[in-house]
Amino acid sequence: MEDNGAGIAAAERRVVLRPFHRVHDDGDGSGLGLAIVDSIARNHGARLALSDGEGGIGLCVTLTFTDPAE
Repeated sequence: MEDNGAGIAAAERRVVLRPFHRVHDDGDGSGLGLAIVDSIARNHGARLALSDGEGGIGLCVTLTFTDPAE
């Protein structure tokens, strides 16, 4: 999934997975969304990856599940 918003700088991507960390202080959000998604993903053996959106605009969020048969 990706959006065309302000995005998250590569240097910030690791810290946005911490609860209550917000990159943009625009008054919206509590800083919990990505932390919750990352926690659930890890509990299910999945990996959450954040990267630049298409053309370097926005944020692309990828959730990858491993094959339990492996």
